[in-house]
Amino acid sequence: MEPIHKDLHDNHQFKIYGYKTYRNDTALFKSLKLSFEKYMKIKLEEFSGSTIKEFCLENYHNHLQEVNCDHHQFISSIGRRVDIKHLDMKYIRELIKIANKDFNKEFHIYDSKVEFRVVRPNNEDNNDLHRDHWFPYFTPLVNVYLPLASSYHDSALGIVPFSHEWSEEDVIPTFTYEESVAGKKYIKNGIEYSVPAVEKCSHDINLHRADLTEGDFMLFSPKMVHGGGTNGSHETRFSFEIRLEKT
Repeated sequence: MEPIHKDLHDNHQFKIYGYKTYRNDTALFKSLKLSFEKYMKIKLEEFSGSTIKEFCLENYHNHLQEVNCDHHQFISSIGRRVDIKHLDMKYIRELIKIANKDFNKEFHIYDSKVEFRVVRPNNEDNNDLHRDHWFPYFTPLVNVYLPLASSYHDSALGIVPFSHEWSEEDVIPTFTYEESVAGKKYIKNGIEYSVPAVEKCSHDINLHRADLTEGDFMLFSPKMVHGGGTNGSHETRFSFEIRLEKT
């Protein structure tokens, strides 16, 4: 399976850099964010048995303290996948239209899956640098990074431009896909991750954090080296992880 950037014209930004940022409708973004914020508020109240009067995503880490909840236990209980019936999907439908036009393809959401990522300030909630295409079924897809809250220069997803063109010999994972299928995990701070991390790399890794404001999103290659990114801000970062597949 070939990565999708191989099929783009030579001067397409995604093909050159391995990623591209886009604008989308700000009002639609706010509706999407509000629907997810309501979802998280309900889930945290159900888990804690407490009422939260003024919940906001950016203040999630403080809400945990208010209701005396363990973050990892809470996220484990609800899972990271969000049933789309809980979301206002108009922004995401428009996102797909933008991707269709720019790539001259017809995309749909892979496995109908929308997952969220959460990284609290000054906590190591992020996963380490990796490549999604180490899981071969991700190779022909397009990754979507959709920040919902607190995606700043010191908290956004980290990517390594041009790394989508690095070979398998250039970037060595901590374990193989076959080992992952057999149940091997990557353990960091007592938390298990099913995705391996970069163990060795023959290139210099210069991490970049794209400048995205509310309503923006980023598409990037599954072959690109990237990681959740530590959060040096004072707010919790939330983002959606979506993958697009050619129809």
